[in-house]
Formats: sequence, structure tokens, C-alpha cells
Amino acid sequence: MKLKTLQIGTDLREHFPYSCNSIPLTICIDNFDDYFHREWNCHWHDDIEFGIVRNGIVHFTIYNGQEQFCKELHQGDGIFINSGCLHSAKALMPNTVIAEFALPITFFQKPFENSAHQIVQPVTESEVTDLILSSQNAKDEPLLSSIQEICSITDTETGYELHFIEMVCRIWRLLTSHSYFSGQTCRADSCYKQGAGTAYEAVFIFYPCALQRAYQH
Repeated sequence: MKLKTLQIGTDLREHFPYSCNSIPLTICIDNFDDYFHREWNCHWHDDIEFGIVRNGIVHFTIYNGQEQFCKELHQGDGIFINSGCLHSAKALMPNTVIAEFALPITFFQKPFENSAHQIVQPVTESEVTDLILSSQNAKDEPLLSSIQEICSITDTETGYELHFIEMVCRIWRLLTSHSYFSGQTCRADSCYKQGAGTAYEAVFIFYPCALQRAYQH
């Protein structure tokens, strides 16, 4: 069996494929058994990415200059990785599966041309380091259930394109309305600003999300 590899350039940048004839959103299900050493090598992307572990354990590493910050995700846990964040991932057991979706930071430009920057900026330029969301916390439930819902949409559903757009807007609204994006000081253990002209990093951990099904392009 031929093993998969991420499409990573010499600058460690990964490029997500988007069809020019569809909504710029990539949703897939990855089994780490399909990758060499059950691992995703160190990379980054301009896109914003969410992932939910469907089975097994995934060890994420976030790189901050000379420092590294490790995040271990178990079944039902999720992670949000911001644009420009350098990271890698490795499964710690066989048959580890993660459902994920990514969208470009330009996603809101067409529908909200005059206000797109104000919509995206609170997240991409935030000082947040990591945000844990628990199913035991009622305030976290709307965001957790929204992430679960977008990963269960299929193209057989009537109006699925509108459903995708609805869920992206809801998730973004919940993120930007969270207290960590409204002036609270970040913890200094993983949040940092890279060199001039590069993106900021923020990592969010979601616990837990019982993902039932995910749509794969």
C-alpha cells in the first residue's frame, strides 16, 4: 500500500486544494495508518484548521521559535490551529482517525467584502495561546456542537452549501464572541508573535466532541 504524504513545500507550507466551483472549504477524514510512521511532518498553512479525533490518540506539537508545546488529544477531543502556526502531529496508536476541516482566511471576503478584515482579525491577530472547551461547561456547548455539526454535513443534503456557510459563520461568531477574544491576557506558555509580516499563532483544545460522521471531499 502506498502511504500518503502532506503536500508540503520547501518552506514547510502546506497547500489545501479548493475547487473554484464550490465553497472554499476542505473537509476530510484521515486515518494516520495511511501515513508514514503515522505522522504528519512539521508544517504550517495560511488556512485555519479544525480537527476532531474520532478514534485513538493524536500527539500535536506546536513550535514557538526554539520552544515546543505538546498537546495530546484523545477520542472526542478537538483542536483549532490558527493561520501561520507551525505544527506537527503523530498518532500514538493504530487506527487513529481524525476528522478535520479547513478554510482560507479569505473565506469572508466575498459575502462581507467591506467588513471581512474586522470579522477575521479578532482571531488571526489575537493574543490567545490556547482555549480549553469542556462538555461539562454549558458556555462551551454551542461551539462544541457547532463543530460536531459541520463535520456531519454531506453533499446529499438539500441545501448543503447553505448549511456549510451557516455553520462556518456560527463557529466564527462563537469564537470571536468568546471572552478570550475580548481583551483577556493570554498565557505566555505558547502564544507568541512571529517576525514582522508573519501570522500570529493561537491553539485551541476542545474536550470532548462525540463526532458521529464526517463529510469527505
